[in-house]
Amino acid sequence: MNKKDFRVKQISALKEFSTDNRKMESKQILDSLFQSESWKSAQTVATTLSDDLEFDTKPVIQQAQLENKTIVVPRTTIAGRKMFFNALTANTRLERTKFGILEPVGEDTVEPEQIDLIVVPGLGFETKTGFRVGFGAGYYDRYLADYNGKTVGLALTPQLLEKPEWPVDGFDIDLEQIISKDGVVYEK
Repeated sequence: MNKKDFRVKQISALKEFSTDNRKMESKQILDSLFQSESWKSAQTVATTLSDDLEFDTKPVIQQAQLENKTIVVPRTTIAGRKMFFNALTANTRLERTKFGILEPVGEDTVEPEQIDLIVVPGLGFETKTGFRVGFGAGYYDRYLADYNGKTVGLALTPQLLEKPEWPVDGFDIDLEQIISKDGVVYEK
């Protein structure tokens, strides 16, 4: 199956995943994340500002703030399809992009070497080698190609696969860890 068709399939599966199961699994996943060594040792955590379809990152942001961690969120450029991370504070101004994604406004970029852990979004996570398929723009794969910190994917049941159902390309970057309701299901 090509990536485009796989994404359509995954979006449908996530829309059909019950709210009760999503809440239950999300709690279990977050408990495992917050107990992980990657989380505990991280001072700066990167995550998305999730939409309704994605894994809800509000609790990740709230827990990071409770623990006095710096939280950074992505900002993208259309030209060159580049992604940067900006600190998320009470004073951060957010705007919706033409794709409907909330992003910080401004050039206050946090350098990759300052980020200890990136919670990487995805539609599907493969548990044998840590590959993922995202939403199709390639921003994360380009960013992760030059990133040396820790990476983790948070995967609900419909997002977990034992082998990729999509073609893994040479530019796809594998994650270091994938966490599901059953805890860590992949670790490099």
